[in-house]
This record gives sequence, structure tokens and C-alpha cells, in this order.
Amino acid sequence: MSVQMQRTEQGRKNRRLMDRQKFACILGPMRLPFLLLTPACVSLGVERPFDPQEPSMPSLVFIVIGALCAHISVNAFNEYFDFKSGLDFRTHRTPFSGGSGTLPENPQNAHYALVTASVSLAIAGISASLSCS
Repeated sequence: MSVQMQRTEQGRKNRRLMDRQKFACILGPMRLPFLLLTPACVSLGVERPFDPQEPSMPSLVFIVIGALCAHISVNAFNEYFDFKSGLDFRTHRTPFSGGSGTLPENPQNAHYALVTASVSLAIAGISASLSCS
């Protein structure tokens, strides 16, 4: 194998590793296992509405999407600002506190958590406005 081919293969491996790290910095702050709570809470709220008129199916879809995006936004903003303030480095992590640990492991990609939080917040706002129409 030539030196040029070895460098090309090493470059591919480095790009795959960087892509995985970016992907982790997007998914990690979302705290995906905790998102199961959102549909459970929404279903309880929809089950017993104060208004006797039931919400339409499109409204329910927008409500669930908005609630999930709001939850993702809160998790990602919390993860990002805990990392930026240095709290992540002073906290002992447990399954329920201390964040995902993704950002301290990949500090160069922390901005992906902020982008994830901002985009999720925007989608939540759009979903909320669509669910009311």
C-alpha cells in the first residue's frame, strides 16, 4: 500500500470520527431516554381536557411535536450552559444529574448543543402556533 493511500485512508477515518463526535454533541444533550416522559405527560393532559371539545388529530400531532422539541430545547440549553459555566467539571455525574458528559468529552463541538437547543425551541414555537389554529 502506498503512502498516499495510507494518508487517504487515515483522513477518512479521522473524518468519520469527527462526524461521530458532532453527532454525539447533537444527540447527547437531548437526553433521549428522558424524552419518554413527554408523550406520557401530553397524553394525560389530552385525556382530561377542560374544554369538552376534543382536539383534532393535526392539533395533537403539533402538540406532541412541540412538547418534544421544548423538552429537547430545555435539555440542550441546560447542557450547554452547564458546560460553559464550568459546572459540568465540578459535578459528580449520576444517571439523573450532571448532564450527559458529551460536551466535556468533545469541547470543540459544544456549539452543536446550542444550535440544537435553538432550533428545537424554534420548532416548538412553530408547533405551538400551528396547534392553536
